[in-house]
Amino acid sequence: MSIKEKMLFAINPTAYLICKGAEKATEIVMELAQNGTIQELREESIRQEIIAKMRASQAKVAQELINMCFATNRSIR
Repeated sequence: MSIKEKMLFAINPTAYLICKGAEKATEIVMELAQNGTIQELREESIRQEIIAKMRASQAKVAQELINMCFATNRSIR
């Protein structure tokens, strides 16, 4: 893990994981574009769309949890 990756992970672990997932997805698509069939590209596209929807849902939940934590901390003080 590079220093840049370590800093991103320390600052925002969710963003780091999203970036790594996007990098991997790009690698897969590029490989299929060069060596795969149209059907394989379609299947991968569908798979990545499902994963993106799941990640968006997880990000919303994470944001709500963060907001709840900050709201709780503010009300305690």
